Amino acid sequence: MGGHFGGVAWFYRTPLVANVEQARNAGAALLAKSTGLTRTRNVTCVPNPALEVGDRVDITVNGLIERHAIDGYTLPLGAADAMQITTRSAKPDPGDTES
Repeated sequence: MGGHFGGVAWFYRTPLVANVEQARNAGAALLAKSTGLTRTRNVTCVPNPALEVGDRVDITVNGLIERHAIDGYTLPLGAADAMQITTRSAKPDPGDTES
């Protein structure tokens, strides 16, 4: 996090972290939570040349709609080939279900 005077340190203490691997995992989880990133998905779909990096897409998983942003994609040259999309998301919105 940046403030008016540069970076601002954030500290977290817990007796549950006992080794370096656990500390790295805890740090990665805390960073993901603070930046809002909790999930990534790789999606295969029908080619859509109108999609761009940063576009919002809704992905339905087990009846829940997850709102994702497109991080990257592979657009095939043939219409019969599948498009591969890499996305990132915060938490699924509670109450959003498939209609």
